[in-house]
Amino acid sequence: MLRNRKAEFVPVDTGVAGATDIEVLKGLKEGDEIITGSYKVLRTLRPGASVKVDNTAPKQELES
Repeated sequence: MLRNRKAEFVPVDTGVAGATDIEVLKGLKEGDEIITGSYKVLRTLRPGASVKVDNTAPKQELES
């Protein structure tokens, strides 16, 4: 989760999970900003780390 442009870890209860989505049942409030990214990047994230906000749409992969 993002607070004051810093990473903060918040325990949550999850529900249904798919390949790219996870349902969060408890632990977040309306308006909370969630940090997303690849597992490789997120596993190195530490509490209190500065986070750059990038709300641009992800690049679409071209179909072959």
